[in-house]
Amino acid sequence: MTTDQIIVFAILGLSLVFFMWGRWRYDVVAFTALIVAVVAGIVPTDAAFAGFGHPAVITVAAVLVISGFLAPLISLLWLATQPAPPRRPQPPGRLATMWVAEIQAPERS
Repeated sequence: MTTDQIIVFAILGLSLVFFMWGRWRYDVVAFTALIVAVVAGIVPTDAAFAGFGHPAVITVAAVLVISGFLAPLISLLWLATQPAPPRRPQPPGRLATMWVAEIQAPERS
């Protein structure tokens, strides 16, 4: 294997480790891998960002933006469809006692 191949496999391997670790966002890990590949001379500087104009990249970015917008709404929808907890009925004696006490209480001036 050549030195360039070793560097590429090292960048890919470390990227996969950081993707699985989940400590940093996936876009930060991918951008860092691209910058490391450019600095290492594996990817030419003028071609580093040429892939961002491809329709597939734009489609994936649009799906990520839309899913980021819809995620809170979906959780709210799930919360709204959950049945309400059962209400605890008031004991009939307490209500009757309050009513009788109100009737018998003298008027205040």
